[in-house]
Amino acid sequence: IRPETFHGDSRFDFSFETVGDTSSVSNSPFAKKIQSELDSLSGLLITDEHKVRIEAIQAKFKEIDDPDFLKNFYAMTVTPFVKECHAYHTAYTAYGEEYERKLYIYEANAQKIGMAIENIPFSADAITILDAKIKETEEVIQHQDEQAYISKCVDEAMQEMGYAVAGNREVVRRNGKRFRNELYLFDEGTAVNVTYSSDGQITMELGGIGMDDRLPTEAESASLASDMRTFCDDYYEIERRLLKKGIVTKRISILPPDAQYAQIINVSDYNLSADVSEYEAKGTKKLTAKSKTQRIGE
Repeated sequence: IRPETFHGDSRFDFSFETVGDTSSVSNSPFAKKIQSELDSLSGLLITDEHKVRIEAIQAKFKEIDDPDFLKNFYAMTVTPFVKECHAYHTAYTAYGEEYERKLYIYEANAQKIGMAIENIPFSADAITILDAKIKETEEVIQHQDEQAYISKCVDEAMQEMGYAVAGNREVVRRNGKRFRNELYLFDEGTAVNVTYSSDGQITMELGGIGMDDRLPTEAESASLASDMRTFCDDYYEIERRLLKKGIVTKRISILPPDAQYAQIINVSDYNLSADVSEYEAKGTKKLTAKSKTQRIGE
């Protein structure tokens, strides 16, 4: 809750002419004290909640017709509330500017990363809470920036090696973990699937292209194992190129070139940007655009 300046002449009516129904109440020194205490709130920086409570106190004050109850009302309700408002005003005057600045940073960071913005009203602990929130969101932003840079470098290295982008997709698991897949054509009916997980792990997998979920046949597994060995040679060159861009590939994993790891990549839910053909085990494969491309460095 952000404070607003309280103005008696424009926001609240501090007229007490109709307060109380008896002369004993209207002439009570506590009636004058209550009016003086509430008048002292004029011009203070207080919250919307405080203003609602002021209206409630005024309404209750006008209903009181017992001098003894008026005395208790002054001591138990008015005085503590007025002290609270003055303390809030003092604290906000000292730290409000810092609070507003940090609240703006936190909200901007949270919006940037798609995080729900928590309501953090001004209080004695608000700045400490905001410092923690800013640190948390800045760490997420830094991680996202790093991942975006790594993804950009991987994409550049793959395309420099002659791998054309074929499609991509975004996946969100039930546990909230996010994955992004980038598909690069390798040869006829085969592709390299690069998976970026939200924890920063990157996996490169070569597989046959399919339009449904299925396991490769024995013949396809043997043929794909040969393709995997070829890609492993390319991967070392990709590592070298990434290193030149400042990317250490300790977080990038690749499956061993073995028939047991052969797979068919179901691309039916990918956003495809190029024509692809389904995988078939062959003794001799036709050269694709990627195969024909003269790789940089060769």
